[in-house]
Amino acid sequence: MTAANDLRVFPGRTRHMKNKDKVEFFVRTSTSGAIDTALAWLEADQGGTIELTGSEDGRYTVTVWKGYKGIRSWGAGILAADDTVLTTAKGIIPSIRDIDIGAGAADGTVELQWSKNTDLADADVEDGLAFFFWMELERP
Repeated sequence: MTAANDLRVFPGRTRHMKNKDKVEFFVRTSTSGAIDTALAWLEADQGGTIELTGSEDGRYTVTVWKGYKGIRSWGAGILAADDTVLTTAKGIIPSIRDIDIGAGAADGTVELQWSKNTDLADADVEDGLAFFFWMELERP
């Protein structure tokens, strides 16, 4: 790979395991954190989306369409081309906020937040990079 845009996009998917599902997203950004390509595939009675959260730097709202009990585990990371320099001015550390999946939560969302590694301030990821996000969700 010579550039971040050479990264191939693959559809997100749900993997069904005993008492849990693993939901996976792959996202490519364009500028200022805007989503260039995002694919999420789930079975007909399930589903999910990932969207840039309005006025927040580096924040994405992830919505799952099935009433899960909660999140068992999660992960996120940046996918960059060979020799890509990740700057300290951009978001490279993932965290999740506002978990509204399970435990009486009504809207089935979680916020994926990217932060700088210098002061942990909210920040967009580098323009044109890709990132992945996955969650293992406990079935009802």
